[in-house]
Amino acid sequence: MSYELVDQILKPWSSAHQLHVYTEYKDEAVRSMDMVGDKDSKVQIWIDPVSPDGVVSVHLWDYHRRRKQLSGPVVDLNKLLDAAYQEATEWLSEPRGNL
Repeated sequence: MSYELVDQILKPWSSAHQLHVYTEYKDEAVRSMDMVGDKDSKVQIWIDPVSPDGVVSVHLWDYHRRRKQLSGPVVDLNKLLDAAYQEATEWLSEPRGNL
């Protein structure tokens, strides 16, 4: 499994949103970003490698109870990332943060 197709889209997208992309975790390749809100609340967005049939999944997690997965063809990755970013922004703007 490779992130080659993901990286072509993710690099300009993450740069435009000023998000750092983590590419390794415990010696494994990953594509993960953290969005941080007030009071130390944060949301992780990560991307799975593209499946053999060209589908990519974008995940959100608020480090507590909320999770969401968005999937579609790799050509729609920008749209999936924008939807994940919007959802994460909404989660972070809630008065109680992640709790």
